[in-house]
Amino acid sequence: MRTRLENPAARPAPRTPAVTVFPGGHSVLELQRAAGNRAVGRLLSQTVQRCGPVPCDCTDEERQAKTVQRQTVQRQPARRRQSTPVLTVCWAPIGMLGLGRVGGMHGIINVGAHGRRQHLEVDPTQHQAGLPLHSHVVVRNGWRTTGTCTTTAITVAQADAIMAAGAEYEGVDVRYDPVSGPNSNSFVDWTLTRAGVPSSALGSPPAGALQWDYYAQHPGERGRPPGVGRPVAPTTASCTRRFRPTSTMAGYVDLLRHAELALMDCGRAGLEDRLILLSGIYYGTLWSRDYATEHDLGRNAGFSVYTAHVTAAAADDPRLCLRCGLFEALRQSQDVTGPAGRVDMGHVITGLNARMRTASRSVPLPLQGATGMESVTWAGDLGGATGRLAMDRATNPSAAPGRYFRGTDYGASSNLEGDVAAFVVGTGRPRRVEPLTVPTPGTVADLLQSYFLSRRGSGDHHRHFLELYGAQFDSGGRLLNRADVETTFADKLASFGRFYVVQRYGVAAWSRAASLSDAGRDVARVFVDWLLDRMRAR
Repeated sequence: MRTRLENPAARPAPRTPAVTVFPGGHSVLELQRAAGNRAVGRLLSQTVQRCGPVPCDCTDEERQAKTVQRQTVQRQPARRRQSTPVLTVCWAPIGMLGLGRVGGMHGIINVGAHGRRQHLEVDPTQHQAGLPLHSHVVVRNGWRTTGTCTTTAITVAQADAIMAAGAEYEGVDVRYDPVSGPNSNSFVDWTLTRAGVPSSALGSPPAGALQWDYYAQHPGERGRPPGVGRPVAPTTASCTRRFRPTSTMAGYVDLLRHAELALMDCGRAGLEDRLILLSGIYYGTLWSRDYATEHDLGRNAGFSVYTAHVTAAAADDPRLCLRCGLFEALRQSQDVTGPAGRVDMGHVITGLNARMRTASRSVPLPLQGATGMESVTWAGDLGGATGRLAMDRATNPSAAPGRYFRGTDYGASSNLEGDVAAFVVGTGRPRRVEPLTVPTPGTVADLLQSYFLSRRGSGDHHRHFLELYGAQFDSGGRLLNRADVETTFADKLASFGRFYVVQRYGVAAWSRAASLSDAGRDVARVFVDWLLDRMRAR
């Protein structure tokens, strides 16, 4: 809303604002900070300050000079509710990103004591703007008893200790990692243990309550939970060059090499560390290109799950290090053109990041069929296309998959080239997906230069990708077991497509959609065609 500007001369002279002061010299604002709105409301209902015909219509000096009349509002004393302190721990389905629909669970602590009910939980989406993503503890009035709950009688001292432990956890600024922990479920166990409540109060945590036992598995961290980490050390060197976006692969490799050297100078020399920071330029962070377009915290959380790393913490923000236009140049250079055509480098870097960890590289996600690495690359792109195709066929049974292999989304060639590269860069003839390794001294930029700009071995990239999924070729390069390879792809695409439709359009849309299995098979067929065509074109 635009504020109308007034003529300053037409305004009356400002008056010193009246401040309600309570015994002990505390203002309303101070009491609100210390005791909360409810406590201040009780005091205000008992004391009204007047200084003339308009309440509080006086300056501090007038208040000193005039007689302050205090009228006590007579009330019947409120009956204090008597109750036995009680604790209820609940494991509720996660609402964000539809993870509850695939079994993801979130821990909540409900405490009843002193005649009131409150609940505590970790909400990592709080305090994101400009602050590290941490296990932010929220305390709200009332109970939140959804999901599977276990109720336990506790003492007043234990109830008070639970509330104090929650405040302590928040004060420590504990790191938040939804996959590896500690996360919102870890908070429940830590808090109750800290308060002296027996572990039986947890009930039987469901399988979807990931990392509820994080501190049992890492006992050394109970006394000192892991913090949010160290931010990237800023560099203060003067700019000798202003970096600008590029549209060529050679230009991108040059930008990436400068970025890696800058990150090393800032203290982030490890390969995995660099990939985490570089991946966050494109996806999963508040400063990413994707978030600037989508403004979707749920997508950010999804990338944290898929890459098995929280990439939204201040410790992963490279902007203070990638100066002189370098950060923005990389962010604006996501799609570039090399000798073989356009490539989405955001897919390459994010896929390489996911490739570094076993959890994202090798473990299929529940009810999604694909691993985290597959989800941020080809299975996510083509699984989305599968879901859309099944929805198209609900009204047009003859809809073909080809429309989702054009443009810049879903199965666009630039996306798929980046997806394949994430699996094959830096390998010889891989038999399984392994973490990326870089020779010393060397950079990721060196590997990308060899992969994209050298003709040597470029014809094998798509074949090696197919071989990772069981493809067998004869001496002439003919695929011998195409049906098996297509089935492998189709199963993953149908599973991810189901998740895509439910998460984006709701369960009702899924029930109306045509067969996801058929759509998955058709999309897989076009994908294999594309891979074989690219293989023959090199």
